[in-house]
Amino acid sequence: MEDLQPFLDRQQPSATAKEIRQQETWRVIKAGLASITLGAALFINVYHTAKDIRGGEGREYYAKGAAWMRSNIPAGEIVFNTDWDDFPRLFFFDPTHVYVSGLDPTYLPDKNPELSRLYEKITTGDEEDPGPLIRDRFGTRWVFSDNTKDHDAFYDNALRSGWFDRIYEDADCSVLHIRDQKGEPPPEEKNSDKDKGNDDEDNSP
Repeated sequence: MEDLQPFLDRQQPSATAKEIRQQETWRVIKAGLASITLGAALFINVYHTAKDIRGGEGREYYAKGAAWMRSNIPAGEIVFNTDWDDFPRLFFFDPTHVYVSGLDPTYLPDKNPELSRLYEKITTGDEEDPGPLIRDRFGTRWVFSDNTKDHDAFYDNALRSGWFDRIYEDADCSVLHIRDQKGEPPPEEKNSDKDKGNDDEDNSP
């Protein structure tokens, strides 16, 4: 056995090298699987993001309403916007005004929790008489709102209250103005009149 020992010792490095190669192979396989998984996740994310962009509003969304405000509301005035996420488009198309909420919905509650709760109550339609509160607590008579169903309750309350005039409206958005005194609600428009009014108001001075 002593004579064979040198030959037996030579097999041990060969076995160790084989194990190392196997470990390296498994590491390559694991890295490949991880890369495939990450690549699939990235592809799915890019696909859904592109789909959302294609299905979202066009780049001119709010452009006409913002242009109207820029031309008809004095620069520097505060505008009560009913959605914080409308701010980027509003500021892009009309940087001449100050908006009540924007960039992040946490800013207002961090600064003034009570005012934030009031903002939510007004914009969701839980406040039936929002005019004086918007004027006195938020310091403005101008209101910008999108025309989605999310703010139907607010919009209905505002017009029914007798405090608001609808001074601009198109397919995407509306602008309201708070009157000096409470009066009769504006007359409801028929669909045909509304569509005609939208075309006319798009070219408002």
